[in-house]
Amino acid sequence: MPRTRRLSDPATGRTWTSHSADGVVETLAGSPGRERRTRKEGAGPEYALKQEWARLRKGFVLSDPTAAPGEPVMHRYLGPAYTGAMVAEAVDGRLLCNRYDDTDKRERLFLVDEDGGLADSVSLPVGRLAWQARHVPELKRILVRGDHQIFSGPVPFGGFEALTAHNPHPVSFLGGAGTRAVWYAEPDVVVTELADGTELFRETVPATTHGGHALQMEGALSPDGSLLAYCARPGEVVVREVADGRVRHTWSGGFAMVAKLLFTPDGRRLIAQDRYGTWRWHCLDLTDGTRPAGRPLPFDSARGDLAIDPEGGRLAVSHRDEVHVLDPAELRPLLRFPIEHSVRRSVLTWVGGGRLGVLTDAGMASLYAVGPADGTVVRADGDPS
Repeated sequence: MPRTRRLSDPATGRTWTSHSADGVVETLAGSPGRERRTRKEGAGPEYALKQEWARLRKGFVLSDPTAAPGEPVMHRYLGPAYTGAMVAEAVDGRLLCNRYDDTDKRERLFLVDEDGGLADSVSLPVGRLAWQARHVPELKRILVRGDHQIFSGPVPFGGFEALTAHNPHPVSFLGGAGTRAVWYAEPDVVVTELADGTELFRETVPATTHGGHALQMEGALSPDGSLLAYCARPGEVVVREVADGRVRHTWSGGFAMVAKLLFTPDGRRLIAQDRYGTWRWHCLDLTDGTRPAGRPLPFDSARGDLAIDPEGGRLAVSHRDEVHVLDPAELRPLLRFPIEHSVRRSVLTWVGGGRLGVLTDAGMASLYAVGPADGTVVRADGDPS
């Protein structure tokens, strides 16, 4: 397929445009009015991508607000490459992501605009890496799980305050719904109303190990904040009422450790990321406490991520070097597209307006066009439908 990319350097005003088709790559580069055109025969998209990568690392950005579904709206290199703590979160239509700053030896959070500009940035306390973040727009705040401690800070960015002590063991999670948040303040699972600081739920839930090497603890709140789901024992997810602690469901079998829990926007299903067992994404139907008809999502979860579109419930799953967008009811494929500038891993978040935010282990922050949440099959298996 033909491929066109246009980059610009905010510092100098220079541009670089490439077009690849039929084994030929043409580029137009330079200052406005002084561009130089080149043509390379026997080259393809891989060559163009390598040239693009070199310029992105030098400060060029990609900005294309008219991008078609499956194409990048924005690329901004934050660097350096890193496969560990990676965060992607939507903040008022912008992409919140993280990278370690070698200059002051601290983890730094960035807000990246649709055009690739850095809207804001802030450093975490010394010695803390960001593993999760959650925007609370009603309170104009973000929550961050910095290693195994929860911090809160304002938007626009300011300083952070610690909401919990640092857990004595390497185990923690962060989740929420509206102005409610849930976290693990070892040894307790805690649900808090952030608006007034009221503690709504607290239960001592010891984390257990899988295979003697990894502590299990993951949790989530339903969209209305009434249900709490957590996995403290490999192979078992418990769903409880926040109001009185009553157990609604206990889901066992078919998976080992759970690395991520997500409720669908309608609150009818719970999705779990399995590790060390099937290495698959599993679903629990909360209407009857069983798995829904059919199979787990047909993607391994070893290095993947999953994000649910709050506007339409669509699932976006990163699988190897691709994103698959699925209809939530029938898991019908709607769109598939490659993740550019990724080595092995990426994290996802929906930012609104039919756009998906991606942070890759190569240090690239991106937005991709997906399209409206109307159930239309835009492109499946790489071909127009």
